[in-house]
Amino acid sequence: MQQPEVLTIYRGHREWVSTLSWLPDGRHIVSGSADGTVQLWESDSGKNVLMYNGHSLGVTAVACSPDGSSIASASLDTTVQVWDAQSGKTQTAYRGHSAWIRRALAWSPHGRRIASGSWDRTVQVWDAFSGEDLLTYRGHEGVVCAVAWSPDGRYLASGGGIPDKSVQVWHAEAGERLLSYREHLSSVHSVRWMADGKRILSGGARSHACLWEVTTGKTLVLYYYSDETGLVWSPDEQYFLCQTHGMVEIWVAHSDKCVYRSPSQMYKINAMSWSPDGTRIAFGGHNKTVVVWNVEPLLAKS
Repeated sequence: MQQPEVLTIYRGHREWVSTLSWLPDGRHIVSGSADGTVQLWESDSGKNVLMYNGHSLGVTAVACSPDGSSIASASLDTTVQVWDAQSGKTQTAYRGHSAWIRRALAWSPHGRRIASGSWDRTVQVWDAFSGEDLLTYRGHEGVVCAVAWSPDGRYLASGGGIPDKSVQVWHAEAGERLLSYREHLSSVHSVRWMADGKRILSGGARSHACLWEVTTGKTLVLYYYSDETGLVWSPDEQYFLCQTHGMVEIWVAHSDKCVYRSPSQMYKINAMSWSPDGTRIAFGGHNKTVVVWNVEPLLAKS
């Protein structure tokens, strides 16, 4: 099986990489680490552009504004900080949570609001630039592990940890719960709203992912894997990336065709992301690096 081309290996972090995201321009990546820093760098050269040191403890999640001008980062220090992607200047420091945020951090499609979920069992919706509290959702029985906005920004889906194990869909303005999806056997670590706004893909820890209808909760497809990273879909929703027994795999969506499987188990990977144009994949983990692959030749042959 053809191997992907390694384009860049970024070595700027002193501790493991816990989270990463491509900027909308496709030329930059932001990565957060247990070393307490958030670093912005060029995806093709690995050149560091900016280092944000506003957090006092390890960084657990990052999210970029839709226009790429601002970055939100969450930390074990229980804050979410919003800062300028050009200057690194802090714009907002949100302190509404009483416990740390893991991966549950999402910017609204219109760029004015942020949703963050925490081990305090709440999802909080707040103004990205004033820090004003807009809504606190308390529908989960356990920690909140994931959160995602609907494409139109009207609804939110949030994933709960044990004992909850549910995905809850609720109105982003009123907080009214519309549906609880309870087909997962473990904590829900990833939630993605499909582009059509009618389906959600949610992934359970070391278990399976479910593609299901938002209005009815009907399960459409089950995907099986064995890692907490979950399934990461390509921008065009034609492929997904996952880990199974420590090996990175790329699959054609809704089929049994594997485009790529790493020849051996890899180090522990904590975060994976497709570039906006779908040609590259970035992943980071416990070896303190972020690696960028060119996967376009693999996909062209599929």
